[in-house]
Amino acid sequence: MTAIYWFSQLDSTNAECLRKAYNGERAPFVVAAQRQTAGRGTKKRPWHSTEGGLYFSWYLGEGQDRRFVQLVTIAGVLGVADFLEAQGVAAEIKWPNDLFLKGRKICGILGESVTQGAHSHLVLGTGLNLMQKQAQLEQASDQAGSVAEQTGIRLEPGDVLNDVLMQQQKWFALLEQDPEAVKRAYLRRVKTGEKEAESFLGKV
Repeated sequence: MTAIYWFSQLDSTNAECLRKAYNGERAPFVVAAQRQTAGRGTKKRPWHSTEGGLYFSWYLGEGQDRRFVQLVTIAGVLGVADFLEAQGVAAEIKWPNDLFLKGRKICGILGESVTQGAHSHLVLGTGLNLMQKQAQLEQASDQAGSVAEQTGIRLEPGDVLNDVLMQQQKWFALLEQDPEAVKRAYLRRVKTGEKEAESFLGKV
């Protein structure tokens, strides 16, 4: 059974995962927060993390090849897309790690392989905008949106975390059994950056 640690506020759920791992917590476990003060996306860009979004990270263990990080990331994206589809929300995947809804970014996923001494630690963070008002989101980016603002569907972060995790776990399990099936599924569903995705995943 996966342990889940909830916080009202953290600097970063990825960072808290790593702190717990460094202190001996065993994989897998999840850290979630109502808000982050130093959330980040790819290329160390800040991820605006106000209350109303779902912010969480998986700690997935040690020793994975760095190339595997991208495969875990696309598996995580597929899990969130499946969760949203089950709620009647048709989000589109943008290569490599984003979900867009009606032209606005509602989700980003960050996979990191972090080395400490002789050990590499794999963490996968998800930021999913659910309930935020547009005024909150515009502080971060004119591209940002939320499920509630774009569709009127209201999904409380604390109520849906387990459902999102279950969908991601499904794809993690398939990744262990059949990585090529995960790649094929992603390539069928990615809507922006298809050529880049095909080129990269053909080499992994």
